Amino acid sequence: MLKAFGKDFIIYGLSSSISKFVGLFLVPLYTRVFSPEQYGTMDLISTVVAVIAIIGMMQLESAVSRYYFAEKNDDSKTLMISTAIWSILLLSGFLLSFLIFFSNHISILLFGKDEFSLVLIIAGITMPFTNLNGLFTVIMRFKKKPIHYLGFQLSQITITISTTVLLVLYYKTGIIGVFIGQLSGFLVIVLIMAYYLRSNIKLRWQKTALLKMIRYSLPLVPAVGGAWANSHLNRFVMISYLSISDIGIYVVALKFASIMQLIGAAFRMAWPPFLWETFEKNSAHREVFKKVLEHVSILLFSIVIILTVFADQIIMIFATKEYTLSAKLIGMLALSSATTNVLGQIVILGPGITKKTEYNTAIYLLSVAINVASLFIFVPKIGLVGVPVSLLLGSITLVSVGWINSERLYKVGFNYKKIIILFLTTLSIIISNYFFNFLIELKSLLILIILIFISIKYRNFLISSFLVVKRKF
Repeated sequence: MLKAFGKDFIIYGLSSSISKFVGLFLVPLYTRVFSPEQYGTMDLISTVVAVIAIIGMMQLESAVSRYYFAEKNDDSKTLMISTAIWSILLLSGFLLSFLIFFSNHISILLFGKDEFSLVLIIAGITMPFTNLNGLFTVIMRFKKKPIHYLGFQLSQITITISTTVLLVLYYKTGIIGVFIGQLSGFLVIVLIMAYYLRSNIKLRWQKTALLKMIRYSLPLVPAVGGAWANSHLNRFVMISYLSISDIGIYVVALKFASIMQLIGAAFRMAWPPFLWETFEKNSAHREVFKKVLEHVSILLFSIVIILTVFADQIIMIFATKEYTLSAKLIGMLALSSATTNVLGQIVILGPGITKKTEYNTAIYLLSVAINVASLFIFVPKIGLVGVPVSLLLGSITLVSVGWINSERLYKVGFNYKKIIILFLTTLSIIISNYFFNFLIELKSLLILIILIFISIKYRNFLISSFLVVKRKF
């Protein structure tokens, strides 16, 4: 079972995260074309659209994932999928109309002028397509067609990057070219995937099917909103105490730390089908889940350490001197992302299994409260570094409280001692790296030790996964 999960993670998970790689790939272009203030402006616009998109999604993709194996025939699955698609389109369209109508007011509120209203509209038009893409990726996972899926993702990244580079570098369109590039990529992939999934998309909509999905998904919306708030609400606090340029510096650090978000996105693609299939069909699923947590944690914290110790070199190669301060933030942001986006998915499974997802809402709200309160305490005193510190405190709260609650609802028996030791070791390296500049030789030795350990511990899995990928592709 674990080998199957690892293979699914590599084949489907990493394929699904390719589209999210676009932002990281374009960082060298953005940091040379846009000032930190312009970069911060782009991020604020993306943040506004992202929170609206969460409402438009209603977490129906989670409901489809939860009930896909529970539906016993193809007709009921098609009805469920079609109902989710039309519901997402309807709500996303309504929210887009709202954004268009108030675009001038939002621009003035954020930037003190209305010149970014058109950019907000272009970014908003992308929203229905990103929401449909989120649902289609869940369905594609169950199709088990890795070559087709990888082709779809490569099409999106190629169109997005080529369009963005053409508009920003050649036509000098500025920020609006970035969002037109994103729109073109998502539009194409959604149309292609819709055609591929045409047998599962019908002009059918059923109130009963929607209510069934909403009963599961709606309690998740505040939780997802809380996760968004943990990651993005700090922008609005930063505006009060710092500058838009500081936001730009922070976002560049976040882009490189987003390697953990890419891994998290890949994990989210592979984990739910594996989780529910294992839970339904394997009586020893608790032992399987415990082994997944142990192995994932080792690999995850190793990657965070690598990003931390080579952060200075990463910024030096891929950004300009204006963004030098970003290097000091990468390690803590990566650790926070790894904790929330991956470990949290594994240890907080009790509410999903017991269908009591409303517990997640209270936990996410608590983590948001800790994050926001910390922002108001630390940012005025220690400046920009207070943002990742607050984010990490929110992440720790989310996972620790969520873990305790999950074990109360459905006891798995995860080994928390090993995870705490790994976490504290990683955190101590991050703190040391922040205050001291280690020699490149020492950094290289540390990474070599980690790579040798991983190679020895997982040599059989790595060899078998490589052979499977080679056969499939």
